[in-house]
Amino acid sequence: MLTRLFNLGKKKNIPHQKQQSTTSRAAVSAAEIFHVDTGVCHGIPANLTKPDPPREGILEHFRDHMKDIPSLPTIWSETQESLDRGASACFVADIIRKYEGLATAVLKAVNSKNFNNDKEIDDINQAIVRLGFPALRGIVVNYCTGNLSNRWRSPFSIQSLWKHSMAVSTLSTIVAKYIRGCDAGLASTIGLLHDIGRLGLNSICQDRFRYPPVPEEGFLSFEREHFGCTHVEAGILIAECWRLPSTVQQGIRFHHHPGLGDINAIPDDIREEVLAVYLADFLAIHFGFGGGNKLLVKPHASFAPMLREPLNKIAHVKAVSKELWRIYAIDF
Repeated sequence: MLTRLFNLGKKKNIPHQKQQSTTSRAAVSAAEIFHVDTGVCHGIPANLTKPDPPREGILEHFRDHMKDIPSLPTIWSETQESLDRGASACFVADIIRKYEGLATAVLKAVNSKNFNNDKEIDDINQAIVRLGFPALRGIVVNYCTGNLSNRWRSPFSIQSLWKHSMAVSTLSTIVAKYIRGCDAGLASTIGLLHDIGRLGLNSICQDRFRYPPVPEEGFLSFEREHFGCTHVEAGILIAECWRLPSTVQQGIRFHHHPGLGDINAIPDDIREEVLAVYLADFLAIHFGFGGGNKLLVKPHASFAPMLREPLNKIAHVKAVSKELWRIYAIDF
């Protein structure tokens, strides 16, 4: 499976046809910028339209489920702040050692069978080096939200959701380097939490379901029809309950907007990070980390000038396959 996921194929050239108007030239440019051909594709091309507002009473019902959800523990802010400021693995290891449950989770992850370690790793510092910071972020968030994940039955696969979120977080950090003015740390955090609302949807619907294979209006409209609201609205409620920074809340709110309309639909102060997360989400699905959604929706053409390199070139960066392999190898 690893070979299939990360055997990146050769880039194909897209013929550039002579255009008759500025609009059509921009469309071709965007098609080239957002084209991805790595020899791997686990998604379905689709359209995305803005769904109707939530059904009456649905969000109030969800808020009732949220009343006794505890806030994120201190370890969340301690580790995220340390990773954002570039702390050493040794420094972060000292923080994690203070929390026995998290230390156990880190050691369990690094000793997953797919890592093929020569011997069992029992040192937190060594485990962090082996896992890498991007994967570590995901392990910390998974640990901190374990109570939320375990309380409700799961229409979505919890493991798939976290694998997807970790992949998007990791890829957001990489994509951010190619978007001028993008805060990679913030993009990484939004990437981790962008689909947190799907945990909330588990409280609304107790039956497993699958998105339709070729939906006419996209999965957001399907969620609204099936649950009464979308995972975006549920995610905003969770973010508010946890008192997450306003930038993270805004990132969750707008993380699908690049596929819904033009660049002006997203506030200036979060636009770069939202695009990084959106493109990371696109690549994560492309590489098989769908987390319940396999629909590939390219951004609106107006976002193309923000990306300094074609997305296909970014997809071939060595760090992409290296970091995604680590996430694939982790067992929760």
